[in-house]
Amino acid sequence: MAGICDIDYNTLFLTSKSLIRLETLKNSNHLLGEKMAELPIFKHWDLLEQQRIAAFDGKKIQTRIRHILARYSSKYFGQKQGVVSYSLNYNNLCTNSTVIGANEHESHYSYSIAYNAEIDADWYCGDTHSINQVQHAFFHLISKKFTPHLKKIHDKANAIITFKSPSVYEKYIIKPTRQTNTKSIEAEWNNLQHIFASMLMGSSSHSVIVSKLSSHKRSSQMQKALWEYNKILQSIHTLKFIDDPLYRQAIRGALNRVEGYHQLTGKIGGVHGGKFRGTTENELMVWNECCSLVANIIMYYNALILSKIYQALEKQGNTQALEFIKRLSPIAWCHLILDGFYQFRNVAETIDLEQMIANLVFEDKNTKKI
Repeated sequence: MAGICDIDYNTLFLTSKSLIRLETLKNSNHLLGEKMAELPIFKHWDLLEQQRIAAFDGKKIQTRIRHILARYSSKYFGQKQGVVSYSLNYNNLCTNSTVIGANEHESHYSYSIAYNAEIDADWYCGDTHSINQVQHAFFHLISKKFTPHLKKIHDKANAIITFKSPSVYEKYIIKPTRQTNTKSIEAEWNNLQHIFASMLMGSSSHSVIVSKLSSHKRSSQMQKALWEYNKILQSIHTLKFIDDPLYRQAIRGALNRVEGYHQLTGKIGGVHGGKFRGTTENELMVWNECCSLVANIIMYYNALILSKIYQALEKQGNTQALEFIKRLSPIAWCHLILDGFYQFRNVAETIDLEQMIANLVFEDKNTKKI
């Protein structure tokens, strides 16, 4: 960075070591998220009315320096090592992020990252890596829905359970495999309440509890009861995923947004060779949070431009252009030079957004000006 900006290396180094802290970075991201949510365009990015849909996903990132969190993954790193930047995204905005090892299962951290996020979503989506044996149950505990995207839906349909006897559903196309074992849940309900209390109070690490209870290496009556409880909620989600096309589209749309966010962070990290730098876990977390902050700043800048355009078109009553603006995503960087020269001092002029908007001309498919 010292080579591509007007600040010398020693100043940047001292600033990085003494002034940049994880807590202040998280607060900055939180304040930026609040400002972005206040923009007029933000509410139009909701995938479903009266439903807040968030999605989490991980991005594999190679590390420059050996670290205890860095692990080998031949698929993503070859013979190198790296970590996973695991992020929660709501309406294109990164609301929470953490760094985990490349060898750890992402689903063990999904509940924790959602529970500690600033945004309070109604649905939490994920890909197949976010699914485990207890995920639905724990999200239901905090009155939220875990709605992962399902691949090989035929196999998932064959794992549906029901409260009634399977013989009742013989005439249906989708048939449950077996009847729910409600007696095991009732017998272990007191023990399950202790687990639920630990998750809500945070007396133990969420990821540790989830990893132990979703492991196949150990087995107990309480674990079997929790899995059975989870399968009930999982069956409900599977049936709705099959039956409701809008439900599927909303889940896929939320996942596409978090993937777009990771493409943006990949472009930002490309300035430094696309690798994380840090000798401690805290430094890796700071590096990850800095990347999220830069990405959120870019998205806020784009959202601010879109909001001003939206307000101008709304005054004109141009409904056709308004619908076009609503469909635009703030995850865009083609108009930004991320690998150019950065000028932080003695900036001669500022960006005049009003002038930018005044020069815009919209055209429809028939090349008529809007």
